[in-house]
Amino acid sequence: MKRKDENEQGTADKGWLKRRKMEYHIPQLQHKAASDVENQVVSRVQKMGSHIRNCVNAVPNNYKLNLRLSELFSEISKLYKECPLNETDSWRSYTYTVISGRFRYLDFEVKDTTESLKRLQKVKGFGAKVIAQCKEYFATNTCQIIREFNKDPMRLGVRNMIKIWGKL
Repeated sequence: MKRKDENEQGTADKGWLKRRKMEYHIPQLQHKAASDVENQVVSRVQKMGSHIRNCVNAVPNNYKLNLRLSELFSEISKLYKECPLNETDSWRSYTYTVISGRFRYLDFEVKDTTESLKRLQKVKGFGAKVIAQCKEYFATNTCQIIREFNKDPMRLGVRNMIKIWGKL
């Protein structure tokens, strides 16, 4: 004879239903090698395997000058984002953010030499304007665009209004 706190399978209930799991409740897993599966995604990943491993294993460099340039372009991006006046300012903020990130992952140190700047110009996203800003940074340790943002009365006004009222 069963007690009241036992259910049909013999496990005790303590206010909620509990059941024993039977072997047929959990489906058996079948292991297959990726090479045996005919799937477009798997075959494409196998073809790109070395490229994916290289991207995953990419480690940021520790070139101090590149990090300073990255911080410079990150600051320019932040200025465009903080006080947008034109429709293109949000796009410029995004592109300067991308450039800032790419400086961190370069495999060479950017210096004030023609060889280094030519090599930088071959990297995607680094156009004539960015190269000119890098040259200016090497010469003056600052950038004219940052000075313009800090002196422009329209941008200062917009920045102050955004600080008061928040993002529009």
